[in-house]
Amino acid sequence: MLFTLLGCGGSSGSSATSVAILPKVTINWPDLTRGFEASKFAASARITVTPAVSGGQTALWIVDRPASNLAQTTTYSGTDVKVTGPVAIQVEFFSRSGVTGAGISYVAISGRISADGTLSDSEGNPLGNIASQGRIESIVASGNDPLTGQLYTNVNGSAKAVLSGRMSDGTVVALDQEKLAPRVTSSMTLGSQFASSQGVSITGIAEGTANVSYTLDGLTASLQVNVSPRKVAMRVLDVQASALSYDPSRGQFWAAFGPTGSNAYGFASVNPTTGAIGTSVSLAGEADLLTVSEDGVAAYAGFSSSGTVKKINLATGTVGSPISIGLEGPGRPTSISINPQNSDEAAVTVKGTASSAHWGPIIIRAGATLLNYMQGPYSDMSRAAYLDDTTLVGASGESSNFPAARATVSATGCSQVASGASVLPSFGLDALVVKSGQVFTSNGAVFSASTLTTSGQLDFNDIYSVSSRPSLVATDSSNPIVWLLFPTQSGGNFYRIRAVNSNTLTFMGAVTIDGTIVGTPKGLYRFGTKGIAVHTEQGIYAIDNAPGL
Repeated sequence: MLFTLLGCGGSSGSSATSVAILPKVTINWPDLTRGFEASKFAASARITVTPAVSGGQTALWIVDRPASNLAQTTTYSGTDVKVTGPVAIQVEFFSRSGVTGAGISYVAISGRISADGTLSDSEGNPLGNIASQGRIESIVASGNDPLTGQLYTNVNGSAKAVLSGRMSDGTVVALDQEKLAPRVTSSMTLGSQFASSQGVSITGIAEGTANVSYTLDGLTASLQVNVSPRKVAMRVLDVQASALSYDPSRGQFWAAFGPTGSNAYGFASVNPTTGAIGTSVSLAGEADLLTVSEDGVAAYAGFSSSGTVKKINLATGTVGSPISIGLEGPGRPTSISINPQNSDEAAVTVKGTASSAHWGPIIIRAGATLLNYMQGPYSDMSRAAYLDDTTLVGASGESSNFPAARATVSATGCSQVASGASVLPSFGLDALVVKSGQVFTSNGAVFSASTLTTSGQLDFNDIYSVSSRPSLVATDSSNPIVWLLFPTQSGGNFYRIRAVNSNTLTFMGAVTIDGTIVGTPKGLYRFGTKGIAVHTEQGIYAIDNAPGL
C-alpha cells in the first residue's frame, strides 16, 4: 500500500493566506486476491499534517480502503492548512476501517509544504510515497518538534523518538513502533551528562543538548535531544496592579492600582500566598513605578502622567505631596532607587515625554528635589541604583554610545565622577540591580560598578529562546544570585527563569514556568524564603521555589 502525497492551490511564504493550500493523498490499494497475507495490509489510515509556524491549521484525513479487494488507486483531498513552510507529518495505519482495530504501523517525520501543496522532507527532497510495508535500506529517527524534527524533553522527563524506514526509491516506510522497541539499541554519542537513553526513550538529566544514536537490525540513525529545565507550577494571584514591589521586612508585596476596581488609584499590601489585598489608601493617580526601602519604612511611587514622585510612610499609610521631577520639561520617572541607609532619600531618573532627552539621577531628600543632578539632553544614567549610601551607579540603554556611569551624592544633590562609553551592547535597558560589586541589567549585560567596564553578557543561546537576551532581572540580600527572565520559543507567553552566581557569573539552574502568563511582564521579584514572582498588569505569577535556592 503506497501513499502518494500531492497537492494543489496556495501562495508563497510561511504566513497565513486567504488562498487555500490543500494537500492531496493518492493511495495505491494493493490487489488482495493474489494470495498475499491480508493481515499485512491496513484497512484504514489517519494522516495528519501540522504546520510548525503560526497562522496555519492542522489538516487531518481518515481514509478507508475501498470495499473491493482488487488493486485500485484512490485520491483523497485534505483540509486547508493555510500556510507554507515546516510541517509535521504523521501517518498511522490501522487493521480495521475507521481507524479502529489494532494499530499496525506508524510514521512521524518533519517536512515542508510548498505553495502548491506538495510535501518534501526536512532536507527539501520530495517526500514521495508513504507505505505500510516494504524492504527498508535505512532508518530515520524523528523527535517531537514539528519545526526541527529534534526531540525535546524536560529535566526528569521522558520522551520517545519515532523510527521510520526508507526504501531505495526514497519511500518512507511506517514501522510498528511497539514491536520494534525491544529490538532497538541506543547510545549517547554526545552530551551524556544531559540525557540518558534506553531503546527509543530519552530521559532528561540536566539542561543542555545531546546526541543519541539508534540501531535497528544493523541500521543506524541519529537524533539531537534538547533537555529544557524542569517545569514548575505557578500560583496565580488575581491582583491587577499597575506597579508592584516586595517588602522583605514584612514578607508581603505592596501594590499600586489603576483607575478601575475597588482599589482604583489606591495603594495596598498583597499577601504573596493568598493574594489577599489589605486596606487601600489613595494615591490620587495611577503609579507605574513603585520601590520599597530595604528597612520597610517607606515606599516611593512614580507617576508618568504627572511627572511626579510621592513618598509613602508604610507604618501610617500616609501619602506625601507630589514632588515634581520635570526639571527640564515634562518628564516621566524611569527608575527609583532608595538610599539603603536613609529611606528619606531617593534617586530618580527621568525621560522627557516631549523629547528623547534623559536627565538625572535627581536626588529627592526630605520631600524636595536637590539642586545638582546629571543634566540632559542625554544623561549617562537612564537607570540608576545606589551602590552605597553616597554613590550611585547606572547605565543608559538609549543614548548613542550606551555608557555606564558613577555619581557621588552630596548635600546639594549628585554629580558624575566617572563614565565609560560602550559598556552596554546596543539594545534597550529597562532595569538594573547591584550585586557583588557588579551591575546586572535586564538585557543580560553585566559591568563592574568600580571600573565601569564590561564583565559579561548573560545571553541564553539555545534553541528554546525567541530572543537570546533576558527581559527582567532580580536579586535579594541573602544570596549571591541574580535571576533573569527569558521568553521561550513555544510562544503563548511561556517563560524561563535562570539563576546565575553573581560572583562568578556561572549558571546555577533554571525552571520553565508551567502555565501561561497573561500580559507583558513588568517586574521580577524574589519573595519569602525561596519564592520568585513575575508581575504583569493582569496578575502576579508566583513560583514557590526559585532556581538556585
